[in-house]
Amino acid sequence: NTRGLLNCLPAISERREKLSPIPGVIPSLIDPPEGCIFYPRCQQRMPVCQQKRPEEFVISGKHIAACYLYA
Repeated sequence: NTRGLLNCLPAISERREKLSPIPGVIPSLIDPPEGCIFYPRCQQRMPVCQQKRPEEFVISGKHIAACYLYA
């Protein structure tokens, strides 16, 4: 999910902090899982996420999301 992805980014500061990796195995892009492609690694997944891929929606400007949690 977006929170997990943002936590993986390094902070622009003089302090060096450890990055927070997203646990799990990156799914195949050639043979993606059914439903949400991020489902296997999402800590907030729901049963619907495994069954059906969420549609994208505009959050603001150029930002989009595809998540049942925020739809």
